[in-house]
Amino acid sequence: MNKSTITSSLIIAAIAYFGTQKDGLSLSEIIFLLMVCITAHIQEYFGRHLAADKDRQSFNQGELIIFRLIHALGYFFIPALYITLPWFDFANYTELSVFPVIGTILAGAGILGLFKSHFDLEKQWSPIVELQGNHELITKGVYRFARHPMYLSIFTLGFAQAFLLNNWIAGLAGILGFYILYLSRINKEEKMLREKFGKSYEDYCRHVGRLMPKMLSSWS
Repeated sequence: MNKSTITSSLIIAAIAYFGTQKDGLSLSEIIFLLMVCITAHIQEYFGRHLAADKDRQSFNQGELIIFRLIHALGYFFIPALYITLPWFDFANYTELSVFPVIGTILAGAGILGLFKSHFDLEKQWSPIVELQGNHELITKGVYRFARHPMYLSIFTLGFAQAFLLNNWIAGLAGILGFYILYLSRINKEEKMLREKFGKSYEDYCRHVGRLMPKMLSSWS
């Protein structure tokens, strides 16, 4: 485990502790914190190559900082405040008994999707929109069914958050925050890929949906 992974684990443990001092953690909140911890470890593990890889195009440190701040605000900081402090209690709603079940299923699906999309992308993953010098068009694994399965997985985790945290602000913060990032990135990313791969990427787009599989896809 590297220092970042240890630090994130300690922060999540601290949130869990202070959450028990507030009202006691609910099962849904425990599942949410586990989800955050696991996804943080996945991204730390697959991002370990970034610091050593110098053969990259369009790296923008400012863009990276903005991306991480917006994502962390909705997915981590606002939920942490909700769990540990009463500031957002005015926006609580009555949780239906089925919500934790739905949230847990979505969390599991999102975690699996996030791991598999990182695994299939290998060292080409980056937290910002950029291409490596030896960048390849990945169409294997989960990328056979969706062009951006990692984004789909993060959206799924956002929906899991909405079902696990029975608060209109903390519950929806993750998916709304990532939706803003998604809108700011997706067209830029696909434009970059079209310029890099040309007809190959156009063919890929015709057969494979952006976030969801195309029902009659013949891509192989």
